[in-house]
Amino acid sequence: MRCRIRRFSITPEQLFGPDLSDLVKYRDPATGNTWNGHGRPPNWIRGRNRDQFSVD
Repeated sequence: MRCRIRRFSITPEQLFGPDLSDLVKYRDPATGNTWNGHGRPPNWIRGRNRDQFSVD
């Protein structure tokens, strides 16, 4: 498998898709913590209006 990956110059992004940790949708202005909107919400945004944390 590794030999074929090298042979065809396949990148990790082509195999696995984009890294969702790089896609920031929400940011806590007080701490700078971020969340991409996938998975369980972190404590700093849980139960709060997400519009106020949205990154444009």
